[in-house]
Amino acid sequence: MAVDNKIQSLKRRKLELSTDIDSLTASSNQLAEKAEISRDMSILVKSTAMRKACKEKTAKMTAGQAVGRQAP
Repeated sequence: MAVDNKIQSLKRRKLELSTDIDSLTASSNQLAEKAEISRDMSILVKSTAMRKACKEKTAKMTAGQAVGRQAP
């Protein structure tokens, strides 16, 4: 029973991370386009920060999947 709860918790967390990644990617792309049009470097910096956060979340999700595949 505890294992089932843990699996469900990990699945929820994966879905949350995936949703965050998609949202961050879309927002960073919009900011990059806005920065290109306005030539505002501060917007580009925000876009870059979002992309970095996206990469970190992707790495975290990938690491979680690797842990789930390990033999007990």
